[in-house]
Amino acid sequence: MLAKYDFENKCFYFVSSYEEKDILKSNGFYWDPAKKRWYTKDHTKIINFIQNNRDLNVDNSVFEEINRWYEKRKENVKLNLDTKIEDDFKIPLPENLELYPFQKIAVKFIMKNKNVLIADEMGLGKTVEVLAYINVDENIKNVLIICPASLKLNWEREAKKWLTRQFDVSIFDGDNSEITNFVIVNYEMVVKYLSLFKMKIWDLLVLDESQYIKNFKAKRTKAIVGFRENGKRVNGLKDYARQKILLTGTPILNYPHELYTQLKALNHPLAQSYKKFRDEYVIYDSQYNTPIGGKNIEELQHELRSSCMLRREKKDVLKELPAKIRQILLLPESILSKEELEENKKGIELIEKYWDENLNMLHPSIASFEEISSIRHKTALKKLPYVFEIVENALENEDKIVIFGHHHDVIDSIYEKFKDIAVKATGEENVTERDRAVYEFQNNPDIRIFIGSIQAMGLGITLTASSLAIFAEIEWRPADLIQAEDRLHRIGQENVVHIQYVLVNDSIEAFMMQKISTKMEITKRLLDSSYINSSLYS
Repeated sequence: MLAKYDFENKCFYFVSSYEEKDILKSNGFYWDPAKKRWYTKDHTKIINFIQNNRDLNVDNSVFEEINRWYEKRKENVKLNLDTKIEDDFKIPLPENLELYPFQKIAVKFIMKNKNVLIADEMGLGKTVEVLAYINVDENIKNVLIICPASLKLNWEREAKKWLTRQFDVSIFDGDNSEITNFVIVNYEMVVKYLSLFKMKIWDLLVLDESQYIKNFKAKRTKAIVGFRENGKRVNGLKDYARQKILLTGTPILNYPHELYTQLKALNHPLAQSYKKFRDEYVIYDSQYNTPIGGKNIEELQHELRSSCMLRREKKDVLKELPAKIRQILLLPESILSKEELEENKKGIELIEKYWDENLNMLHPSIASFEEISSIRHKTALKKLPYVFEIVENALENEDKIVIFGHHHDVIDSIYEKFKDIAVKATGEENVTERDRAVYEFQNNPDIRIFIGSIQAMGLGITLTASSLAIFAEIEWRPADLIQAEDRLHRIGQENVVHIQYVLVNDSIEAFMMQKISTKMEITKRLLDSSYINSSLYS
C-alpha cells in the first residue's frame, strides 16, 4: 500500500489492493468511486495512520504536505499572539481610513487560511477586518453577507465606506430585491429565499454573529450547513461558496457542541463526525440524550487557533485602543409603519426649524415639543424586539451589561423581559433602593443586567462591573448621554468601555444623534463595531 498526496484536489490517497480496503475503511478513510481510491483530507488522520503502520510506503509528497501543514499551524498560533506586523504589509484602504496593527493581522490570517472563524472580542472591528480583506483579494467578485436584521444597515454603511473596489452593495429585503454582487441579508430571509441564493456561486460567504447557526435543528442552520433527508444529503448554502468567513465574539462556550455546526460551515475536519467531536470535547448525558458541558477545552482552543480561529480580546490589544468605543446600531426604517415614518419626517422638519445652533439643542420654547416626544416614544416601543435581540447576543459575549432608556414603559418592558437576571433604577426609587440595585449589579454574579433611566444616572453611581452599555433611547442633551456613559467609564474600570446606540434609520433619534454628535466630538467618526477612533477620548 502506498500513501500519496494529491496537490490539485488537496487530499491524501492510497494506491492499494482490494484486500486492503477493510484496513482503510476501519481507519476512517473515504472511498472515491470516480477516482477509484481511498482518501482523506484530514492531516491528523494520515499522520496517525503512518505512525501506526510502519510497513506503509509513503511518497515524499505526503511529507511535503505534512511539513507545510505544520508550518502553517505554527504561523497561525503566532498570529493569534502577535500585536505587531511587518511594515511592508500593505492593505488598500480609502483615503483617511486606517487599520490598527491587530486588524491588519486579521487580514493576514484570512489571506493565509481562507475559511476562518474570526472570533475577536466585541468592539475590536471584525466588520472592517473582512472588508479590508476583500480589498486585498481581487479574485473576490461577489459577496454574500448574512447577519442579524439589526446589523444590515451597519454592514451597508461600512461596506460603502471601506471598500476600495466597485461593488453594488445592496440589502436584500424580499421579493422586490435584486441579487447584486454584494448582498447583505438577515438569517430569516436566507431561509425564505434559499433557492434564490443557491442559484449563484459566491466567492465569499460571511456569517456575522455565526452563533446564530449553533442549533442543529434550526431552519437557518440547515439552510446554511445542509441536512440529510431520506438518507441523502441536501446541500446547504455553504456549498455554493468558494470561501467562508464566520464572525463571532463567542467562539468557545461551556458547551462546545454549539461550535460544531459553525465548524461544519467551514468544512473543518473536526466537523466530519459529530460522534467523534462529541466523544472528544463534549460532556454528554446519555440518560437524557443531551450535552451538559465541555471537556478538553484547552486542547480544542489550540486546535482551532492553529487551524482556523483568530481570537483576540480587548486586554490583548489594550494599548492600541481608546478608553471608550462608540457604536451606532442603525435599525431599518421598515420596522416603522408608513404613518410612523411620515410622523418622524414631520418631526425632523420641526427640529430643523427650531434647532438652536448656538446652544446645540432644541429651543425650549418650541410648541411642538410634546408632539416630537410622542413620536420618539412610539419609535422606542417599536425598537424593543430588536433591543431584546441585541441584548441576548451581547449576553453571549459579556458577563454583565448596562441598558439605558428614557421612557418608563420602555425600561419596564426591558426589565420584564430579563427580570430573572436584572435590576433597574428609574429615579422613582429612594436612594436606598437605588443603591441596592447598584450593589447587586456590581457584586452579584447572577445579576447580569442593570437597566437605568438616563436622567437617573447622576454622579455617584458606579457600574464598572460592565464594560458594555446599550442605549435603547437617547436624550436631547449630549451631557446627559456622556454622564450615563461615564457610569461605566470611571475609576475602577479595567477594560475598554463599549457604547452602543440603537437607532432607527431616518427617525427623529437618528437625526438628533447627527446633531448632538458634534458636541460629543464624534461627527467624523461615529463608530460601528469596526471603526475605532483613538483621538476622541483623551
